[in-house]
This record gives sequence, structure tokens and C-alpha cells, in this order.
Amino acid sequence: MQIDALAAAGRDLRNFGSPGEQRLALLALLLAEAETINAATAELKAKGVHTIVVLLHEGGAQSVGLSESSINSCTGMSGAVVVIDEVTNETVGAGMVLSAK
Repeated sequence: MQIDALAAAGRDLRNFGSPGEQRLALLALLLAEAETINAATAELKAKGVHTIVVLLHEGGAQSVGLSESSINSCTGMSGAVVVIDEVTNETVGAGMVLSAK
């Protein structure tokens, strides 16, 4: 997974952080994003909202080639979007719609 713009104190983590530190920082950011989604979902559900749609812009890829039969299957998904889906799945609900350009 490539980290495009992760910095601490104005310094690019790719230049001063080890690969493990880079992965840990990215995971921390993804988990913070997921926790924000979970908190907002709980607040909305408490107000009686039944349908939650999460729109996010995170990377992801399928392990199969695109075809008419596989384009909507999400077979073998990988990438940052998988982390967020796994952490928010119980709160938001199974069947989160993921869309990419």
C-alpha cells in the first residue's frame, strides 16, 4: 500500500519513518476514520435514522479481472477500504456500498 501524503510535524514520514512505522501510522489513521464513522452512525441511529450511506474515498482493488459477471462482486478485495469496512461493518451494517472511480 502506498502512502502518498503522511507527515508528522511537517516532515514526510516516507523520509524518516521505517516501513513498519509508516504502516502503523496509516493503520492508525484508517482506524480513526472508522471510529468517526461508527460514532456518527450511533448518533444517527439514536435519532431514528434507519438507512446509513457512507461515502468515502479510499483505495481498494479486486483480485479478479473486471467483467460483466465480476464487476459488482468485490471478490478478493484488498486495500485501505477493507480495513474501514471491517471496522464499521457491525455499526453501519453489512452491505455497505463501496464505489470507486
